[in-house]
Amino acid sequence: MTSSNRHHELIRRAQTQVNRLRSRLADASTTASSDTQSSSRATPPAPLGYRILREIHRGGQGIVYLAEQESTRRTVALKVMREGPLASEAERARFRQEVRLLSALRHPHIVTIHDSGESGGRFYYIMDYIEGLPLDAFVRVNRPAVNDALRLFVKIADAVNAAHLRGVIHRDLKPPNVRVDGDGNPHVLDFGLAKVIGEDFGSTGGTAALTRTGEFVGSLPWASPEQAEGRHDDVDLRTDVYALGLLLYQMLTGELPYGLSGSARQILDTIVTKPPIRPSELRPDIDADVETIVLKCLAKERERRYQTAGELAQDVNRYLKGLPIEARRDSMVYVLKKHAARHKLAVALSGALLTTVLAGAVGMFVLWLRAAQERDEAQRARQAATDQGEIADARAADAEAVTKFLQALLADADPSQHGGRELTVREALDEAAELVEQGQFDGRPRVEAAVRSTLGTTYDALGAPTIAVRHFRRSVDLHESEFGPQHVGTAAALYDLGVLLVELGRSNEAESFLRRALQCFRRAHGGAHEDTAVALNALARWHQVRRQLPEAERLYREALSMLRRLHDEDTPAIVAVENNLGLCLLKQKKFAAAERAFRNTMDADERLGMSGTIEQALHTANLALALFDQGALTEAEPLFRESLELHVTLLGERHIVTATLRNNLGRCLRALERYAEARAMFEAALDVRRAHLPAEHPAVMATAVHLGVVWLELQMPENAETTLRSVLAEPVGQPATLGPGRIKARNLLADALLEQGRSAEAEKELLKILRAVR
Repeated sequence: MTSSNRHHELIRRAQTQVNRLRSRLADASTTASSDTQSSSRATPPAPLGYRILREIHRGGQGIVYLAEQESTRRTVALKVMREGPLASEAERARFRQEVRLLSALRHPHIVTIHDSGESGGRFYYIMDYIEGLPLDAFVRVNRPAVNDALRLFVKIADAVNAAHLRGVIHRDLKPPNVRVDGDGNPHVLDFGLAKVIGEDFGSTGGTAALTRTGEFVGSLPWASPEQAEGRHDDVDLRTDVYALGLLLYQMLTGELPYGLSGSARQILDTIVTKPPIRPSELRPDIDADVETIVLKCLAKERERRYQTAGELAQDVNRYLKGLPIEARRDSMVYVLKKHAARHKLAVALSGALLTTVLAGAVGMFVLWLRAAQERDEAQRARQAATDQGEIADARAADAEAVTKFLQALLADADPSQHGGRELTVREALDEAAELVEQGQFDGRPRVEAAVRSTLGTTYDALGAPTIAVRHFRRSVDLHESEFGPQHVGTAAALYDLGVLLVELGRSNEAESFLRRALQCFRRAHGGAHEDTAVALNALARWHQVRRQLPEAERLYREALSMLRRLHDEDTPAIVAVENNLGLCLLKQKKFAAAERAFRNTMDADERLGMSGTIEQALHTANLALALFDQGALTEAEPLFRESLELHVTLLGERHIVTATLRNNLGRCLRALERYAEARAMFEAALDVRRAHLPAEHPAVMATAVHLGVVWLELQMPENAETTLRSVLAEPVGQPATLGPGRIKARNLLADALLEQGRSAEAEKELLKILRAVR
């Protein structure tokens, strides 16, 4: 059934349900009482001169209500101490302290307090009502670009710094405690757990009386290592800097920097010991400078963080103005120790002069070693090929030039040349790029072409793809002018640029580079060759991204056939191409053929020693999906589980790919009628997908519909209604597009309402569909 036919079928079903409901309503008695039942809690008496309108938020210490000042008709927020007359002395002290602190803080991005007192045995205070969204919801709905997120973040950091200058440490910075108004301005809220520097209120209820050594204070997911360990004496301005780093990480990536699963003790241990996932792994357009800022905030050791929120805000502003940031990454040695095992990169650099593989984050060192190797090979070639002495001499001289350049660069990275500070990989790379831009290799285009390719690959690996594109473009120009458009080195440069453009979503621009690279490799190598096969795979990937699946399949098969003619046994390249072919077949619903391809890749994983790798996890998931689509549920389930476990281990609980695995396992469990297990999978998947994606995204909508169906199967229509309404809310500032996912969700919402006996409301939901499509 085509997409258009499915759409019309959904509309037809909605109309049928409307007619059936109208018939039922004609004979049904009024059930208004069932519609108006509520689980609302009792509202406390309002302070004199105010009228409570509704509850806004219920937190650990207080309840916030929307209220109206009767004399001015002004809307305000009223915060009431949660426990009222039954509150402990510590709770009363915290509430009084929050009132005192907020009264003393005046800043455009800190909520303003206007009045306080006691009413009906409950302490309260009146503050500005910020009409808008919590920070996480604002980011999820608006999905700001990196620089827009940074501009918003600077305002938050400035507000926190203003509090710091008054000696106030917030200690509970998290997305719900930052609200963004309709103009896009943030407001920091809730100083109920704040600590005042240098004060000891003793028995009067100050900070010293409110916390004990070893007691956790704060909100667990956003706690710093010192808070997680209960080291209250170590809580200072840098604790808020750590929390600001978590806020910025979430604003940029939609998730926390490490998975938080298990018992409370395990979560605390994770916060204290587990290094954060690099933000660029979750969002490739985050460059190295932004990543440096975020990771400096999140250093486990306080002395390695920004020392104040003001220092942090200043560095972000420097970045936004295009100035060098003050933050510096840890030394190369530290990067190697902490990240080499987890962040291996293997990037082939093909050129007329150098073929280099960079492994880990130590690119410039390895490059030097490879350049030296090329020099030796060129010298041997010169001795052996006397009839081509001039060519060998030129090649040796060029390789020698590269070697000397890199030797000078590494000497410059010596700590003794920088006051004892070791240069980072990015700093060394930037210095190399600057030397090249200043004309280090003027008159030596072959050398510059090789260095440009290396710079591009390394910048890409370090999370700066836009800078990488610039160097790749220059490498292409140099190769074409020096070697000609048909040279193998030119083909490699074209390939590097084309592949990166596809990864950046610039497929229109990438096409010509990939086609020229393939043509170049064919002419240079003649028959079957590894380079040609790799170029075929890249062009097939381009067609697949463009949804031109038959042509993609043809190119994948050609690449696979070529590689198998070249190699008697499986290689990583063969496995990668066959997996890509399987995905292409799966998208074309050629399930049996896709299954064969995925079984081949899994067999090859075993032979190549790839067990426990992310590649094996993906191949296992793909085979499970192919089996599921053919109805082989009992075979698919254990494979889904195996892949999910590997993904959690390698990527973490909150990774978007892990959520996809949970969603697929949930579908399998639902088909097996194991609804309780399926519900848990869908709930976890929906939580992560909503953290990464806007509510109207098809993936979010699909998981919500799956979960809604399971709730109905479990005879819990109220839960189905809650889930579906959460994704059917209109996006802020624009009407929602009525796509197939939204139609399914609204149809299912009507079913949930009907199950609760709310026929009139069900009809309204269905009529919304019909009105929208007419």
